[in-house]
Formats: sequence, structure tokens, C-alpha cells
Amino acid sequence: GLQVLSHVLQNIEYLNLTWCVKLTDIGLQHLCQSATQINLLSLFGILGLTDETLQALEKSPSKHTIRTLDVNGCRNIKQKDRKSLQSRFPNLEVTIFHS
Repeated sequence: GLQVLSHVLQNIEYLNLTWCVKLTDIGLQHLCQSATQINLLSLFGILGLTDETLQALEKSPSKHTIRTLDVNGCRNIKQKDRKSLQSRFPNLEVTIFHS
């Protein structure tokens, strides 16, 4: 999974994981540890993700590069309102890009 790819994804800026239903918090944590320049991240519709994903992103090097983050449809992520997300990610501009 993403653990194997994490070294390849180091410089990725745009990552659309929409509807990757088998993705888990653990897989995303591995990605967060190595991806240092994520600008756009879509996690739309991934039911297995929880607030642990946001905590991992917040501790990652990409915390300051994320400008677009979509966690809509992630039912187990509870703190996904715009104000909450902007307090975690200081450069966040867009929180919804799927309609």
C-alpha cells in the first residue's frame, strides 16, 4: 500500500485519493511522514478515515503547504468544518472541491 510508495511520494504536490475505500488512518500516516509538499489532498468519501488522519496531517511537513483539503464524505472524521480545518492548517484556502 502507501507504506511501500511513501518514498516515491515524497515530493508529490497534488494527491487525489477520492473513493479509495480501502485506505486507512495507518496508510495515510505513512504517507504523511514522508510527503513534504502536498498542496491539494482529496480524501473525499473514504469512510475508514478518522480524526487520527487529521492529527497525522497536522504533525506532517505538509501542514504548511496544504491549500486544498477535501474530507467531505469521510463520516468518521468529526472535526471537518472549515474553521476547524483552518485552525489546523494555516495556509488552507479551499475545503470543498467536490460537489
